[in-house]
Order: sequence, then structure tokens, then C-alpha cells
Amino acid sequence: MKKGFTYIELTLVLFLLLVIGGIIFSVIRVKEYFSISRDLKRINDLEVLFNALKSYSQSTSKPDLDGPYLDFRGIDEVWATIFISVPLELETFPTSAYVYEERSYAVFQADKNNYLKIDGRGWIPVEFNKINPPPFSSLPVDPLNKYSKGFYYLYAFRRNPLQFEISAALESQDLRYGGKGDKVSTDNGNDSYRLEIGTNLDLIPPFPPPSF
Repeated sequence: MKKGFTYIELTLVLFLLLVIGGIIFSVIRVKEYFSISRDLKRINDLEVLFNALKSYSQSTSKPDLDGPYLDFRGIDEVWATIFISVPLELETFPTSAYVYEERSYAVFQADKNNYLKIDGRGWIPVEFNKINPPPFSSLPVDPLNKYSKGFYYLYAFRRNPLQFEISAALESQDLRYGGKGDKVSTDNGNDSYRLEIGTNLDLIPPFPPPSF
């Protein structure tokens, strides 16, 4: 009866542990690679949207940041609204309004047939098609674009003075909150878990952070 492992058996066990460890490490690296790729798209999308909104505001004589089909949706107006990139049919916002520090905000979701459109019917209800040439053929949305996962784009504006903000959560370990390249808590906005870009970074209240 054996009382312990032989040298060969111990060597085989250590070899198997190294192989398993290598596989796990590779899986983690691949997952992080895709997370970084999605984050780079998010950062680029926000910059594209920022430039498009800025161009629209400056090139239009009477810029209307809630478009031709909605009214009084500015943060400083009756129906203060946060616009979300997730289409209504894919995932409905959990409540009819978002409440933060005793203030209530309406939440707008475009339908699946229109949320990518640039004619004022998209998830950002601005007529980007009036810019010559239009900055894009369809509205950018988050690569995951699911409220339940915590990854989606947000938009809000103020009518007077004319201001806007867009935001996105980041998921890679380096770029998200607490990472060595943390971009979300260092952008001077009011939400430590979302990258915020715009002319006023206090328009959108903090939203629940993603669950990693």
C-alpha cells in the first residue's frame, strides 16, 4: 500500500496545475481584451456624439435638442428627461421615472424601429440629418446596450443656457473606477462610474454602477 505520491506523480500533478492555470490566465486575458475593445468603442462613440451635438448646436439657427417630436424635455423644463440608448422592446426601464436626491426625471426610450435614426426619432431625438454632411448614418449605441448589465448610453440637455451631456459606463479593469487608467472618476463629472462628456457634466444624475 502506497503511503504517498511518487516523484513522477507529483511532477504530473504540478504540470497539470500549471496547464490549468495557464488556460485560466489566457481566458481572463481574452475577456479583458474584449472589454478594452468595447471600452475604446464607447470612448470613440461619446466623442463622435459630442462633436455631432456641438456641430448641430452651432450650425442650426434654432437648435432643438429634444427634436421635432418631443417638447419640454430639457433638465430645466417641465418634463426633465434622461434619454437612454436601450430600445423599449429590448428592455424596459424598471420604473416610470428615475429619482435621485428627491428629484424625479422622466426616462425616454425610443422603439426598436427608430432608436438608431438620426432624423429626430432616435434615442437622441436630435435632427442630425440637418448637418451637412450628416456626422453618421445611424446613432451610436453601447456595444452591449443592456440596462440590466449596466452598459448603455445616456443623454440629457438644458434649454437655457443650451448645454448637453452624454455618458457611458466602462468595463475593463484598467479604465473603470479604481483602475490604473481610471477614466470615469477623473472626468470632472458627478458620476464616478460613468465616463461623461459634454458642455455641462452635472446634467445627468448618477446612475447605478454596472455589476462586474
